[in-house]
Amino acid sequence: QTIWQSLASELDTENSSMSLLAPWLRRAVADKDATAYVLANHMVTNKNALASIARLTYPDAIPNEYGDDPWVTAANSWKGAVSDTDAIYLACYLLARALGTASRNTASLVELSFSKVYKEAASNRIEPDAWRLIDSRLPRPYSWQEWNRCQQLCYGIAQVYVRRGLPPSSFAKLGNSDADFAEIAGAAAKEWHGKSYLREVRQFLNENGGRKSSPRMRDIDRLLDSWLSW
Repeated sequence: QTIWQSLASELDTENSSMSLLAPWLRRAVADKDATAYVLANHMVTNKNALASIARLTYPDAIPNEYGDDPWVTAANSWKGAVSDTDAIYLACYLLARALGTASRNTASLVELSFSKVYKEAASNRIEPDAWRLIDSRLPRPYSWQEWNRCQQLCYGIAQVYVRRGLPPSSFAKLGNSDADFAEIAGAAAKEWHGKSYLREVRQFLNENGGRKSSPRMRDIDRLLDSWLSW
């Protein structure tokens, strides 16, 4: 942690120069345990610095063997502005981490990143280096559907929630709109035990003020009544 003791405060200053600090940062992130400690203890909250750390590591690199995911802690306290390119990269990085196996806070990572990634995918604004972070972790589409990144994202997220049994309360919040939620729920219904999972989501909505006529409740009811999904 010796390098980090000096570097963290420099990175967290408003006018820090990432280009000047890059060689030191590259050496610092090589120590994955120390980097986890820095992220988990709010030692770097500058969003520009965190984007640089993301670009110098891979999504599963930072360990999370106990407690909250250091990246979740960092993302919940970051401050400052970044370029659109870096903002999209960070969202893809966090979503890729959610789709991997290193984190103990998968649902939190999805909540922090999925809406942003889905929105930018719909607008075709994700750069190749950012998309590569998540592409290999998503279900493979048929060749004629490779262009439809939003569909890939829906199926990937649905698989994660159903297969890992993530909280229905988190699933119920997914999507930038009710239409987006319908796409994700439709993908979930096609999973083995997907209908059982959607029943849990419906129960959560029902117990937390959801009206039977609400779009999300209607979509779940429609999927549960359909014989075309499991």
